[in-house]
Amino acid sequence: PEEGSPYSCLKEQIAFSLLAQKLFVEKIDVVIIADHHTISGFGKLKYARNDYFTKNKAKLNASSYTILLGVEISCSERNHVVGIFDCSHEMEVEQFLKETIMSEIDGTYLSSLQILQMIKQRNGIGYLAHVNSSIDMGSSWSGAYNKKLFCEPALEMLGFTNLEKIDNVRHYINEQGCHRNFCVVHESDAHTIESTGKNNTWIKFSKIDFSGLKRAIADYSICIYPRRPVKSDKYIAGV
Repeated sequence: PEEGSPYSCLKEQIAFSLLAQKLFVEKIDVVIIADHHTISGFGKLKYARNDYFTKNKAKLNASSYTILLGVEISCSERNHVVGIFDCSHEMEVEQFLKETIMSEIDGTYLSSLQILQMIKQRNGIGYLAHVNSSIDMGSSWSGAYNKKLFCEPALEMLGFTNLEKIDNVRHYINEQGCHRNFCVVHESDAHTIESTGKNNTWIKFSKIDFSGLKRAIADYSICIYPRRPVKSDKYIAGV
């Protein structure tokens, strides 16, 4: 790796450089990097993005994309929780992971309910990831625990890798006695360069940053779309 880079080896540098390039190719405006149990990839992707953009700015003829700080945590009852945080709180998030993660392989002994509450306490955004997979794998989706989980205010969104399962999940949640409406996002959950940037969520930001994301979630019915919205050329010019 070149001097001053955050990479531990050449292979890692090449991997992040390819990822940074792929996000430009796919015309992604915002990416949340949420590795399992670590935020080490956040700085590495930022470095790769800045390097690629600087070298190709004239050819790209576009602005650089925004990277938001995230982490994915495997919890004790097999649910996965994604936490999204203000980028300025990177050190606090690092400390939070030290206190809650047993190892990068094992995840945490805490429940998803506890992790969601801890994310909320740190002014982060927490959501249940890949809920369609959790149901298919027979995760603990019944009983008093889930009645509490789905009614928990710290649970702000549900993430899907398969949007065809949305109605199934809503039915499960209603069976738990919880009739809330949730913000739904289509997760990329990309684990290869080829799959990066293919499954996306469309978000209407007031400003593209963490605060803008929080505002969009608060008004998700008109700001967040798990499927590409249909544009219209009709609008109200004035009243």
